[in-house]
Amino acid sequence: HLESYFPSSHELAMGHRGQADSVVRTAVLSLALGTTKFMHTWSLQDCADRWGNQHYGCVGLISRMPECNPKPAAAAAATMTRVLDLAKYDGWLETGSRSAFCVRFKDEDRLVYAAWTFRGTRPLELTPDTDQTKLVKIDENGNEFPLSLENGKISVTLSPTPFWIVAHGGGIKTATVGAPTYTEAPAKDRIVLDDCEKLRWGYAGQSYPRYA
Repeated sequence: HLESYFPSSHELAMGHRGQADSVVRTAVLSLALGTTKFMHTWSLQDCADRWGNQHYGCVGLISRMPECNPKPAAAAAATMTRVLDLAKYDGWLETGSRSAFCVRFKDEDRLVYAAWTFRGTRPLELTPDTDQTKLVKIDENGNEFPLSLENGKISVTLSPTPFWIVAHGGGIKTATVGAPTYTEAPAKDRIVLDDCEKLRWGYAGQSYPRYA
């Protein structure tokens, strides 16, 4: 990737939380699609001049000089590179939802899963290959939490912030997502321009040369 993504931490853009989530999620999905090098997709540091006051000047993992404060994205990126070191993309687990992700990477002696959902929170139930499989959850700051089996399954909670599950002695056989919970709601004063109920979408399988 060359000059793409640019997740801005500006308060009028994604903010610090949204930037940290975007860095990991877009990196994981890009690795799954075959990316081998990220060439200026996010930068190390925000711009220190007037450029740093607008959208593209706030895509650094740390803030502008002279303070150079690490953002949440700095810890998230550091944890991601440590956890994925030497691991290669190895597929994904179907969760039952197109907005809940469980992406798998494989190393010689372990499997690594990145998991998240788009909005809100929702439970994810995991079934390991065997009772001997050891699973550890790692949050974006690198904190590790061993996961224990209950009736042969493990339950975790998905959110827009990705976390990692590292498996030794086996992998995860199935992943099933539950119903989402949302803390956000539309504003009280609003107008629905179109509820789209009259639209009838269909799929045409033929090629589209102009778009291609």
